[in-house]
Amino acid sequence: MTNPEMIERVRELRQRGRTPKEIARALGLPPAAVAPLIRAVATVQPTREAALVGCWVNHGWASGLIVTGHADWPGVGATAESTGESGLVNILVAREGGSRPWDGGSDITFGHEGKPMYVQGPYDDAAHIIRTLRRRVGDDNFHYICEISP
Repeated sequence: MTNPEMIERVRELRQRGRTPKEIARALGLPPAAVAPLIRAVATVQPTREAALVGCWVNHGWASGLIVTGHADWPGVGATAESTGESGLVNILVAREGGSRPWDGGSDITFGHEGKPMYVQGPYDDAAHIIRTLRRRVGDDNFHYICEISP
């Protein structure tokens, strides 16, 4: 199969929703050889945003957050003192299959005092996350809460 034929076959398989691993098996190639073909197809394919199925946010979601331009959203303007909430947010956005991770802007500023805020979870590699934050935003440009081991 020539390269244009291979790219066309990859395009067809991706449109059918096949994973990179499934495409590699179908073409009899190692996944590492298929990855550049998938990227080549993705660069020329128009991106489509799958239909929104739903969006769910926990009660007290806006506590301690800065929300710009949406005073009509439920919960906006509530304070941690009035809601008894901590300001931690759980958001679930569901779209139909075939969508890509969203890369647009946001009208909500997350974090604490205008800076990113990391709260260590029970299975987090906190040292790795802190190193990433230092590299991405700088030493004094984020807040964190981590467990201290004796």
